[in-house]
Amino acid sequence: MELEKLENDLIDIISNGIKKIESLELKNDNSAVTNCDIQIEKEIISYLRFNFSDIEIISEENTQNHKEAYFLKNRFAVVDPIDGTENFYFINNIFGSAISIVYDNIKYHLIYIPNQNIKISTLTIDSFKSRGSKIKLFSTSCLNKINQEIDKQSCRVFGSSTYMFYSLLSGNANSYEYCSGAKIWDYYTGISLALNSGLGFEINFDGENINKIPLNLKHRINFKIAYNGNK
Repeated sequence: MELEKLENDLIDIISNGIKKIESLELKNDNSAVTNCDIQIEKEIISYLRFNFSDIEIISEENTQNHKEAYFLKNRFAVVDPIDGTENFYFINNIFGSAISIVYDNIKYHLIYIPNQNIKISTLTIDSFKSRGSKIKLFSTSCLNKINQEIDKQSCRVFGSSTYMFYSLLSGNANSYEYCSGAKIWDYYTGISLALNSGLGFEINFDGENINKIPLNLKHRINFKIAYNGNK
């Protein structure tokens, strides 16, 4: 499959899906989910299964495929249909979608910010560069650490890992740290794009510096990614 067609098809599914918002509910872990999260994910999974036979799909809303550890091979996908669900539902801003597809010789990653129609993907990552930002991004699990930061004015928490990866990869932030509990759909696409970008990121992945994302992955990790020389 041509990557341009794959990208356009996935963006169409997301763009059409977010127009049909009807409900917001709480899941068992107290995080939010809308009907759009569920429907977009179902359509993406259906699309992937139709176009990629024997593909393993790890997705946020399908708890049956959640594991404490993943031993991935050469045919899998990681899907987060809407990351930042409450932002999406209440303010229609600061949210995004993240999709990775690894299938034989295809390695494709997409971060899409629907309300701005911005994409950072395997096809576009080379067009971005650092803009000299001093902004430090943090997950909500880092709130205690932020209190210890000397320069608190440069710290931001957006409530969407996908949006924070977009901000970092587009050069609008200097670093992004997730102190604990990052799930595979929170980090896989963003870190994969960073590793393939040539932007000189230094990536600490669960306590180790990496230049390649492993195939044996824990469900929950911590990470820090920063432009090289800006730890």
